[in-house]
Amino acid sequence: MSEQIVVRLAQKEDYEKVMEILSDTANWLNHKGSTQWSDLLAGEDVHNIKSAIENKEVYLVRQQAVLIGMFALWKRQSEWDQLLWGGKPINNISYLHRLTLSFVKLN
Repeated sequence: MSEQIVVRLAQKEDYEKVMEILSDTANWLNHKGSTQWSDLLAGEDVHNIKSAIENKEVYLVRQQAVLIGMFALWKRQSEWDQLLWGGKPINNISYLHRLTLSFVKLN
């Protein structure tokens, strides 16, 4: 039986670990030939994850006390969301961003 998965809001002190997971994923994507998230490889963060953490929009996912992933839920549209979904804001909706899994093995 697997351990329970726990999701919690990221705190300011989690910023470095969040950026590590995002950078690891950006490297993996780059290795696969994708330019997605290449801003992170250039040392930039166009999504401003630090502010998103302060705004209580970033979540950490843990299993067996091991950080296995993270994601952001934004209440406002980014420019990218506007291109995908249209520029008209919708009430009571969140936009999922930066969904990623950590590269760890459990057992």
